[in-house]
Amino acid sequence: KIDTSSRHLLGLINEVLDVSKIESGKIDLLLEPVCLPVLLQGIEDMCQPLAGENRQQLRILAEKLCHEHVIADGDRLQQILMNLLSNAIKYTPEHGTITLRISELYSAAPGKRQYEFVCSDNGIGIPAESIASVFEPFWRAEDPRISKNQGTGLGMTITENLVRMMNGTIEVE
Repeated sequence: KIDTSSRHLLGLINEVLDVSKIESGKIDLLLEPVCLPVLLQGIEDMCQPLAGENRQQLRILAEKLCHEHVIADGDRLQQILMNLLSNAIKYTPEHGTITLRISELYSAAPGKRQYEFVCSDNGIGIPAESIASVFEPFWRAEDPRISKNQGTGLGMTITENLVRMMNGTIEVE
């Protein structure tokens, strides 16, 4: 219990610090060479045990990747994908399916590529009237089915801000 509680507290502190850094403009992206298959394998290695505990099927699919080696902030990209997948795992019932699909898209900018990351699941979903609130700080859906799940409501706020810093967009449906 002490170990679990201390990890939870550390996670809370780190999320609050990340939000504070983002809001103050003191967070910079560290651009470096990233091998997408290696990054995705690391994410799968971290998420697979969590999904396995819930008897869920986790699939990570890389489609049409012509350029697997990119320049990006690998740690922040990993943070974004881990936030999405951990939420999907947390809010998907036993025997559910979680899929992360990565596709390389056409980019009109010479020498640049655009990538699409789609996280989907067959979890409990979000009421349509609440979707607009998903990225608000400290927001959590009010649903008796998730009252046992821990969280600060900061993960998606951080995710949205990091995606914007990377000149990307994020949507929920």
